[in-house]
Amino acid sequence: MIEWTYHLDVLLRMSVALILGFLIGLQRSKEDKPAGIKTHALVSLGASLIMIIGDYGHRFVSEQIDMTRLASQVVSGVGFIGAGTILITQRKAIIGLTSAAIIWLTAGLGLAVGIGYYFLAISATILVLILLHVSTDFERWLSHRQRNLRFIKIRVDQVSALAPLLDLVGEFGGKVERIARKETGVMKITIRLPAGSDRTDLLTGLVKIEGAQLL
Repeated sequence: MIEWTYHLDVLLRMSVALILGFLIGLQRSKEDKPAGIKTHALVSLGASLIMIIGDYGHRFVSEQIDMTRLASQVVSGVGFIGAGTILITQRKAIIGLTSAAIIWLTAGLGLAVGIGYYFLAISATILVLILLHVSTDFERWLSHRQRNLRFIKIRVDQVSALAPLLDLVGEFGGKVERIARKETGVMKITIRLPAGSDRTDLLTGLVKIEGAQLL
């Protein structure tokens, strides 16, 4: 018979996994990243759930159940979720790799909590949050240091507007710096224009694209 203390321990593991995933998702949501609070919290909680199932099976069903096999399936399976955040623009620029890496890492946090290694999971979460905060500020500092560059931000409400928008940007020698996709499907695109360029014609063409507007 399973003791009630084990059930409390399981509840604690799932709660910690949910909170850690929530914290990372909160930071990503503030940066308008495609995967936000719900995605990271669910990935962390789901990974801990799988690990707890393995722990339960090993303890109470059969010692022959290999917990590491379940963990390996989580690590490989979560890659499909991460792949959904990666985009390749028309100009062959790859974006979304950081979001994919963080989703993969969040699954690792859930696995650590699921097996009861709280110190590892909490320490890793703190390090990730520090890294994201410091790297974001550093990247913004570098952006402000770049001179003779012009940036515009565009909101895209329809996926069909993305292709003509990228074509328009390419005509004026622009480059997509960043695409942030929210869970609602709305995208915010940051465009970098060449030094000395006149964005008037680009904005005129933008008006003709349905589903895209200047921010």
